[in-house]
Amino acid sequence: MAATALAARVRTRHVRTNPRRLTVLIGVLLVLSFGWGGFGGWVIATYSGTARAVAYTDEPLSLRAQQLYADLANADVAITTAYLRVGPGSAPSTRVPRQQFSAYLADASRQLAVLSASSPGPEVTSAVATIVGELPVYGHDVAIAETEYNQGVYPAGGSFIEVASVDAHLTLLPAARIVYQAENATVTSAEGRATSAPVVITAVVLAVVTAAVLAGIAIWLARRTNRRLNVGLVVTGAALLVSSVWLGSAFAVAFSDLSTAISQGAVPAEAAAQASIDVEAIRGDSILNLIARSGTPSLSQDSAAQQRSVTALTSAASWPSSPAGRKARAGEDSWYLANGQAYQYGVKLDYAAEQRLVLDTGPGGLASGYSNLLQELITVRETAQSTFQASATAGAGAFAGLEVAVIAAGLVMAAASAWGLSQRLREYR
Repeated sequence: MAATALAARVRTRHVRTNPRRLTVLIGVLLVLSFGWGGFGGWVIATYSGTARAVAYTDEPLSLRAQQLYADLANADVAITTAYLRVGPGSAPSTRVPRQQFSAYLADASRQLAVLSASSPGPEVTSAVATIVGELPVYGHDVAIAETEYNQGVYPAGGSFIEVASVDAHLTLLPAARIVYQAENATVTSAEGRATSAPVVITAVVLAVVTAAVLAGIAIWLARRTNRRLNVGLVVTGAALLVSSVWLGSAFAVAFSDLSTAISQGAVPAEAAAQASIDVEAIRGDSILNLIARSGTPSLSQDSAAQQRSVTALTSAASWPSSPAGRKARAGEDSWYLANGQAYQYGVKLDYAAEQRLVLDTGPGGLASGYSNLLQELITVRETAQSTFQASATAGAGAFAGLEVAVIAAGLVMAAASAWGLSQRLREYR
């Protein structure tokens, strides 16, 4: 009799406590299901958005900023070398260089329009405003120089070309470099976020915790009801498994593609772009030194610093061992030697020899060396850029449809788990 009464009290206690536990468990599963759907969806949206920004916005803007610098540098080289070749008693033949000059400035204006419309930070906005405000002044000085040369007033024409070139080197190109450095920093930051794992690890931990709770509830139900299968919990588990495996595999694919895009695309492209900027600066300094005829060591010292920068960039482990990359490295030293020789002529006040070397388009001349080296750097950059674009696009596409799927999985989990446990709860009522 006593044993029978004890068993009855135990059954009564279970009847009273199990419904409360089931209600609590329904609440726990709802929280975990909505948490998985919401947090998982947010993680995917964040990574997908960052990956798309890297592929379609940040890197292209960085490329435009580099092109802006190249346009301004090339415009200065084209117009100054054209007028430096003009001597007393000779008519200036500047039609082609003038057309090139105008084309470079027109392209620079297009790059500026895109960059200024991209909601840049205050640093870029200020630098862009500086370029926009100074370009008309620069163009006006060149136009006056052209008029003076056409009228045979060579000293005045040379003075205005010098003023324009100094303006390019002291105002336009430094501002363009600021724009490029800022845009490149944005790319580097976005690339870091796109390949950062902590948030995804948190999502995986949440999935594991949810799976563990789900398994524990299933075991508890089996022991209390002697039923080994709960359809609602099975559906919940399946939805969790499919969505979490999809999320993990998508991130693995995206991480691999984006890492390839960065290491084999963005890094060498950035090195080639920075090397191109430095090479353009070296060329600009040699021309400015020829125009100024001052004999001061500041420009040669600046060129030496730029040379060290180029050598470091093209000697880095990230530099591609492509034919263009090997040619760029092979052409550096001879160009540097010729550049140094031109400065020596300037120190000796042998301006005729300096001018011949600086403007020489034949083998060993600074003009041809500059063109060859710059073209190889451009080839390296464009090749790396193609690699980046292909891999970054693939990485961004790895998340396609996943955000909706995870959110839907969370809703299915919530509905299925609530339905499955509600069925057991009704059995107690």
